[in-house]
Formats: sequence, structure tokens, C-alpha cells
Amino acid sequence: MNLSKINIFIILIWFLTISSLNTYAQTLDSSRWVTSDLVNEISFTKNTVLFKSARYKGNHPYMFINDTLSFSDVNPIPKIGLMEQSKFSYQFRMNKLSKDSILLLPINAGARRIVPQNQYIFLNANTTIDTSIKFNRLVFHSSTSGYNQQNILIEIDSVGNYYSTQKRKDIPNKGHLYGKLKEIQLASLVSMLQKSQIRKMQDWKESMFTSSHTPTRLFTLYYNDGQKLDLMMHETPLVMNDLLEYLINSNHSIALKESKDNHVFGW
Repeated sequence: MNLSKINIFIILIWFLTISSLNTYAQTLDSSRWVTSDLVNEISFTKNTVLFKSARYKGNHPYMFINDTLSFSDVNPIPKIGLMEQSKFSYQFRMNKLSKDSILLLPINAGARRIVPQNQYIFLNANTTIDTSIKFNRLVFHSSTSGYNQQNILIEIDSVGNYYSTQKRKDIPNKGHLYGKLKEIQLASLVSMLQKSQIRKMQDWKESMFTSSHTPTRLFTLYYNDGQKLDLMMHETPLVMNDLLEYLINSNHSIALKESKDNHVFGW
């Protein structure tokens, strides 16, 4: 085999490898995956992967070689009063079980350090839906944090009545705000509640890496005509992120006016 043929062969192998990498990555870009217990999460963007488990939380650039996911980070390790940097590499094999589930297997020491089990089944977070929830009422409270976030108190009922203590510059009020969700907004809220797997939160454990600056979140959900669920957390699982963002920003997406009477929030 002459030199030109060898070069062509090398280029072909390189092209096939990159094509395989890109093809596999494209099937996962912008996808969000979570285990059924909501403890382990993987969220891909175009350039980074957010990986969270009971032992680890990190957001890093990643690479696929065929079906092997790789990323690395540098962790500070306390040693004699100093912070010594140690680099860790994590490698996982990802096998698709279906379009909505993947099997994750840690294949090196770094991966087994952050996920000790031999294998994990992850579900597409966009398809994990609890359709048994019939929404009656939701009360949400978020405390302030060290980053000047508002103290938020919101109540929404099954017909879309919306009460809030949030302030808006265009409504110079001293009391509470009132509004009414449109039918499509109410349907969106119910869909986010069903996707959030909120009833599993009774047994969900927060990550040990939760920041001390994270506000306290309180959810009181009335559902299925008589059942009540009280939750308190600082960090929400991946499947609740859309619901949390919706509630925090809801006073900007709903037509509001000053309420004549201060609403008594139904905890």
C-alpha cells in the first residue's frame, strides 16, 4: 500500500469516526434524562453535559466516541489546610433501549466513583408524565436568597384564578395582585405538573451539593379532590425545572391588576 492510499485510508477512518460521533451526539443534544427515582440526571446541550447524581454535580464539555460518553473536571481536595487540584475523567457507555430510555453503564474508575451501581436506566424527562393528577390548587412560596431574588408567594386554583404578592413596576400597588390564567396557560400549568412527577418528591433527596444561596421553595399541591401534598426543598429535580421557572416568572406572563382585598393564601 503506497503512501497516498495510506493517507486516504486514515482520512476515511477519521471521517467515519467523526460521523459516528456527530450522529450519536445529535440524537442526544438538548435531551434531558432522569432515573425513575429522580436522583440521577443528564442534560445535554450542544456543547456541554450537566450530570447530577447523589454523589456528584457538574456541567462540562463532553465527547462521544461511538456510544461512549466522556467528560472530565478538576475537583478541589482539602489537604493540610490547602486546596489541591485533582483531575477526574468519567466514561460511560450509553445504550439506547428505546427512543425514550437509555441504559447507562459506568466503565472507568472515575465514573464508578460518582455512580456506584453497575447500570442505570434513564428515561426521557419530556415523556415522564403522571396523568393521574387532577389539579385543584397550588400554593408556591420562594424565599429570598443572597442574589436579590424576590420573596414570592403565589396561589393558582383549578379555574385559573391567580393571586400573587410579587411586585411589578407597572402596577403601583401595596397589596396583592390578581389575575386569571387563559385556558391555554392553565392547560400548560397542568401539563408541567404532570411532567414534574411531583408526587415522587416525598421520598426525593436533595443533592449534597446544593448551594447555601439557593432559596427555600415551598409547594402545597391540592389534587384529586381531597388529597394534599406539602413539599419543602432548596433544589428541584430536572423534571420540575419547567414548573419552577413558570411559577417564578408567571407575574410577567399573566394580565394582573391590584386586588381590592388581600387574599388569604390557603396553605
